[in-house]
Amino acid sequence: MPDTSSALGASTTGNDLHHTLLRLVAESDPGLLAYFGGPELRCAFANARYASFAGHTVDSIVGLTPPEALGPEAWARVQPHVERCLQGHTVRYLREHPLARGGHRVVEVQLIPHQATLQTPPVGLMVRIDDITEQWQAERAVRESNERIRKFTEATEEAVVFHQQGLIVDGNLALERLTGYALDELRGRPTLEFLAPAFRAAAEAYVQAGRE
Repeated sequence: MPDTSSALGASTTGNDLHHTLLRLVAESDPGLLAYFGGPELRCAFANARYASFAGHTVDSIVGLTPPEALGPEAWARVQPHVERCLQGHTVRYLREHPLARGGHRVVEVQLIPHQATLQTPPVGLMVRIDDITEQWQAERAVRESNERIRKFTEATEEAVVFHQQGLIVDGNLALERLTGYALDELRGRPTLEFLAPAFRAAAEAYVQAGRE
């Protein structure tokens, strides 16, 4: 009989190496990663960040279905997105994740269907979760600041103009009334164009001195 022990050993070593490399890549990624597959969508793999996020370890989460891994309340929120992913769609959405010590984080979830071919239904799905709380808060602060500025500029009877390198980029309704032009007609035109020639040099020096 041929000796298959060496071939078997090489195969086992190869599988171990493949799993080690997969684990190394997954743990190096800043995202939370997991794979659920099979008829019941049981967890086959998760990095430490995802397992901890779901309240498990990388060993205890393996073999669990999504309801078992996430709990019934979280699963109820996630289930519609999972069902859409299992129809072959890559799904991306935001949700708030409550913290045990109070407060919450804003996370972006991406579900990627695993299909053997494009013509066959998914046999599983890859989950990636990224914490975007700081980015979301910064964007919200900008939106709120812009909204405050908009309300202020619309409430005042003074003409307000925003420019970039001397070219108009935005303004309020009072500016339209003062100049007689719609805002779309004003954008891109020099601000100094709307000043009397006698005042242009002083206005330009004022702007260049950063005194606006």
